[in-house]
Parts: sequence; C-alpha cells; structure tokens
Amino acid sequence: MELDFDDTVLRELRDYVLRVTQALGLRGECSYVHADGQSEDGASAYIALDGRLANFPGQDVALLWDEHAGWSVAVETRSGVDLQVVARLDAAVMPPPAEVAVAVREVFGKDFTPVAAG
Repeated sequence: MELDFDDTVLRELRDYVLRVTQALGLRGECSYVHADGQSEDGASAYIALDGRLANFPGQDVALLWDEHAGWSVAVETRSGVDLQVVARLDAAVMPPPAEVAVAVREVFGKDFTPVAAG
C-alpha cells in the first residue's frame, strides 16, 4: 500500500488510529502517527497498550502499524530502545478498528496480566 501523503491522508490516518485506540478502550494519550511522505519506510503508528505479557514481564507492550505490513504487537527490548514484534495481525493493512481490537485481545488473552496505570 503506497500512500501519497497530503493533509487529508494524514488526517484520515490519524482518525483511523484514534478509532483503533478507542476500540481498545484506550484514550490515545500514548499514541502517535508518523507520516512525512519522505521516508522509504512509509507511514507508521504506535499505540502504547496497558498491561504486560507473561512471557515478557516488565516490558512495555505496544501495537504498531505500518503501511506495508499492517498491525503487529511488540514488546520493548531490554535496552528500552527497540521493539520486538511478538505477533502479527493477519488482516488487511487497514482492517476495521473493531477487528484490530479483537485480534489484540486474542493475543493478550493467553497471557495478559493487567497492571495499574502509573
């Protein structure tokens, strides 16, 4: 999916990420969209997720999106700099927000341990 970025496309992408955030029951305070149209990596988005995966205790969890691969779940590496993808959502690049939320809940359903918001 190659996106030709102008203000309209960027607004639509931000709106889409906000709707995914809301479908997850989050407020979107810890999310961002990167789409400058200059990067060969294309557009991307990041949504911080509440909770921890039992297989990765103490590591933050995030939902990532990019225009080529769609959505994935990742954990922060021990260095705290990089993200390690632990699951990919097998769906269209921009599936409906409710579909993304269901897929994320399925990933967390196996080993999700909520933590108090700090």
